[in-house]
Amino acid sequence: MSACMTFIQGTGLEFSAVHFPIRHVVNMYGIFAYLNYRVPRTRKEIFTTLVKGLQRLEYRGYDSAGIAVDDGKSNICLYKKKGKVKALDEELYHKDNKIDLEAEIDTHFGIAHTRWATHGEPSALNSHPQRSDKNNEFVVIHNGIITNYKELRKYLTDHGYEFESETDTEVIPKLIKYLYDNRESDSVSFSTLVELVIKQLEGSFALVFKSVHFPGQAIVTRRGSPLLIGVRSQYKLSTEQINIQYNGETRGVSKNLINSIDSSNALHSVNDRMAVEFYFASDASAIIEHTNKVIYLEDDDIAAVAEGKLSLHRMNRSVGEDPVRVIQTLQMELQQIMKGNFKAFMQKEIFEQPESIFNTMRGRICFDTKAVVLGGLKDHLKEIKRCRRLIIIGCGTSFHAGIATRQVLEELTELPVMVELASDFLDRTTPVYRDDVCFFISQSGETADTLMALRYCKQKGALTVGITNTVGSSISRETDCGVHINAGPEIGVASTKAYTSQFVSLIMFGLMMSEDRLSLQPRRLEIIESLRKLPEMIKEVLALDDKIKSIADELFQQRSLLVMGRGYNYATCLEGALKIKEITYMHSEGILAGELKHGPLALIDHHMPVIMVIMRDACYTKCHNALQQVTARQGRPIILCCKNDSETSKMAYKTIELPHTVDCLQGILCVIPLQLLSFHLAVLRGYDNTDAEHVLLRVSKTEKLVKLNKSACLCIVYFIINDFLVFRLSETLSGRIKSRFSCDGTELWSVTRLRCEPAGEMNFSPTTLYVGDLHHEVTESMLMDVFSLAGDIHSVSVCRDWNTGTSLGYAYINFYQQEDAERALATLDSELLMGQPMRVRWSQKVSSMKKSSTGGLFIKKLDMETIDSMALYDLFLNFGKILSCKVVAYKTGTKGYGCVQFESQEAANLAKEKLDGKFFNDYKKETVDLFVTNLDRNIDDECLRMEFSKFGTVTNAKIITNNGRSKGFGFVRFSSFEEAMQAKSELNGQMLGQKQMFVDVAHQKEKRRRTKPKKQVNLLIDGPVHVLQSVLLFYVVWKGDAAAVAWLRRARTQARPGARSLAANFQLGAGGSAMTSFRLSLSLSLSLSPPLSLSLTHTHTHTHTIETYAPAAMPPKHGQQLGFDPDHP
Repeated sequence: MSACMTFIQGTGLEFSAVHFPIRHVVNMYGIFAYLNYRVPRTRKEIFTTLVKGLQRLEYRGYDSAGIAVDDGKSNICLYKKKGKVKALDEELYHKDNKIDLEAEIDTHFGIAHTRWATHGEPSALNSHPQRSDKNNEFVVIHNGIITNYKELRKYLTDHGYEFESETDTEVIPKLIKYLYDNRESDSVSFSTLVELVIKQLEGSFALVFKSVHFPGQAIVTRRGSPLLIGVRSQYKLSTEQINIQYNGETRGVSKNLINSIDSSNALHSVNDRMAVEFYFASDASAIIEHTNKVIYLEDDDIAAVAEGKLSLHRMNRSVGEDPVRVIQTLQMELQQIMKGNFKAFMQKEIFEQPESIFNTMRGRICFDTKAVVLGGLKDHLKEIKRCRRLIIIGCGTSFHAGIATRQVLEELTELPVMVELASDFLDRTTPVYRDDVCFFISQSGETADTLMALRYCKQKGALTVGITNTVGSSISRETDCGVHINAGPEIGVASTKAYTSQFVSLIMFGLMMSEDRLSLQPRRLEIIESLRKLPEMIKEVLALDDKIKSIADELFQQRSLLVMGRGYNYATCLEGALKIKEITYMHSEGILAGELKHGPLALIDHHMPVIMVIMRDACYTKCHNALQQVTARQGRPIILCCKNDSETSKMAYKTIELPHTVDCLQGILCVIPLQLLSFHLAVLRGYDNTDAEHVLLRVSKTEKLVKLNKSACLCIVYFIINDFLVFRLSETLSGRIKSRFSCDGTELWSVTRLRCEPAGEMNFSPTTLYVGDLHHEVTESMLMDVFSLAGDIHSVSVCRDWNTGTSLGYAYINFYQQEDAERALATLDSELLMGQPMRVRWSQKVSSMKKSSTGGLFIKKLDMETIDSMALYDLFLNFGKILSCKVVAYKTGTKGYGCVQFESQEAANLAKEKLDGKFFNDYKKETVDLFVTNLDRNIDDECLRMEFSKFGTVTNAKIITNNGRSKGFGFVRFSSFEEAMQAKSELNGQMLGQKQMFVDVAHQKEKRRRTKPKKQVNLLIDGPVHVLQSVLLFYVVWKGDAAAVAWLRRARTQARPGARSLAANFQLGAGGSAMTSFRLSLSLSLSLSPPLSLSLTHTHTHTHTIETYAPAAMPPKHGQQLGFDPDHP
């Protein structure tokens, strides 16, 4: 035992190797940290990486956020803010911040955290990171709860340490400071100190430590709360797995512990500089955009990074424990999930259930042969069939999915089925035997009680089966086998589509178990046929949304609500009542109708709202008996019943008539109206907290809800959705003040008479693009794949018809950075998407501008074969700012006329005067653009302008940047052709700064493609086109090596409707890694089902690629004239 450990024991802090039960993991935290070792990054880039990591974790919910970084003077700076991450982001760039944001740092470790209050109110003081003292010697971010923090706090207070927050987390940095201050040797390592700390902690935690005494080092550990590490390097890594070190083996207390470790025990980059980047997060969604190489930590793992090397160690070795941690490759696809036209993620996810259930069944049920195969269970099927009973364990909604399918599983498997709440299961220490099969249901795969129950059952020797929606989660990794429900990301706090997908997954398990039982075949066939029709039936139910909303209008002011049913629909009542409680804060209770007379009937009267589920199944008559009892006590039941059930309808206050299906699936159709009802009740009651953002509209202090008139509500919804706008209702709307309330920290005023002042100065949003002329099948994910190449995207929304859900042919794309939006506008306008050229323009924020005829021209007599929107745009660009430009087209070509709208009428008049009646070839642009490349990174716009101004009038000079850093090329526009040619002749090849620049005439995209040398890889892939077309492009960029990412120019996908093959053409610059792209595409294809066949043509020589996305802008035929008619409607 080290001297340090002996000293601590002597002070009265007792060590214990016992692991206390972990029952209180808090998942509504977010951890993200970033360490760059010998990878130069500016402080601004580090800030951006940390903030973006927190933004990826926002969906989990939080009330405050914080960041810790180095200040360049061996100190740690803390930035903490109550409220949204965007408020913290603004604080980082505040004018009072004296840190040099442009300073480049070779090695740095920064940590970030989002907090949901458990100990202490939401405040900057209680936010993480928590610090050891006013000098910030040690700082810590923490997920979870420390159950013995009061004892530790008292001990440290008695020893002179002062606490400034109310959190349980603060004891951790104070404790490590105490250990450091009382060390007996200066050689004690950072990881040794952390090990001593976690021996004292009881409860659950994921921890990240940073210290001024150990600069550039990171220590992370976990117990009962998820934590993973991502690794990125341009060079080969030293190993694909890390051996765990244990106390007494290769451990010491040297400060340079990592350096003394054999290379097989540490992960590092194999190159001269050993340049590498590490990402630490509580959720893979924060890491995946940086790297897909991750290491999942297990409980009590301690990971240390020092001098670019990652090592893992544990205090004790357990019997049967895996002594290595393998680097895994994440197979998840990153996309920015947006609400579209829906008010909240919960509403969006309810309406996604036809697709999510179809995806759950995809590839698992063959409706022709009636075969059901769950790939994750087929290797264990014989063992499952030999078991003595099935135990289904879950919490909340997952528990209800087990209740909903218990009866049909007993019928199809002919085994006893127990459904248990995980917490109660643990409290009772329920007997479990080796011949039991235990199912663990969790949407996230990280539910604490369910995870503890899983470990309990594994100790008893039972076969464990996981049913989750998250690949790589703790439950999916620790179970023997399992089913991934494929419901897609679920962002809303209240689970909706995951419930119905869990429901279907358990049904499919029962069908697979009963496949060889002749007596059950008629029942199986009935269920399988009903599953085939299920997605269409769900669409019928969703069409009742307006009727359900009208019912919500009557109920939202009630204080309680009872939901009754029995048989297969008892679980429906439990789940519906849970949703209402969870998001509306209205008391609701799911009641078994058979127990009505044993107590609940006493609650029924004329004022108590009651919802009853009465379907035509085996319990129909019994449910009618309960209905008669409710009506006898003057109850006014709202009944969910089958279509054309006149017997039930005549006894109901109101009915919601649903399609009829087989009894064991009816619960899916019945729960959806209750999901919709809970959402509408939440909105009407003023709780817009169906998303993790928890935006609340409440009256200050009194907690009374303010009901605004329709106009006010519309204004509030608009500004909440577009949260990048600064909005204060009292400044924008005028009227008599009625009451004050708050929205997301901003003081607002409710009013009775409203008058909106148009914001005439807002011509366009500098980060929002309008994308028109879209194919009706284009989705948000397709647009995300294409436009994300230009930069980071905040949101994508395809505008759809409210009733049918079909695309209206246009979309809006919000970028985080203006320069990214400009790049997308310049490079993607008129590009083909699904065989149709897109029209990309700045989004106009004021609708009156779009409808105004000011500045508009109508152009006719255009050649229908050669003149497209881009050619027309180029022609008119010189006369002024163009708001909109379009040549009207149909499938076979243009119609020979189009429209141009200028920002000002003067520009339109000038264009008409110059071009009316002119031949297309008779008019040439007077301006000439030069393309300047190989520029020194220190050259800015003004320096470029000054250099070229020697040769004539420069109207514009622009350096192309990425996140504020020059990309090494730019454009210069001259007003005279002769001046531009002289500048090109004189300056091409000359030195500017530290580099030799090259100057040439800037061509249109189509012309550049004809002359630029490319490397080319052609792939012909046979397989599911609808999958590949949406992910292939993003996959190569995401998984490519540095050269492939840097030089990838184009990935083109073409597919005919219904085709089974997809041609992909990858064109790379001379520095690109073509074979890397091919190998990555090959690995993608092998992961899909069914397998794909590929053929490869790899062209080593430079080729001149002539194909383009948009037709070239050609001059009209001889004699073709342009005609104008400004009075044309």
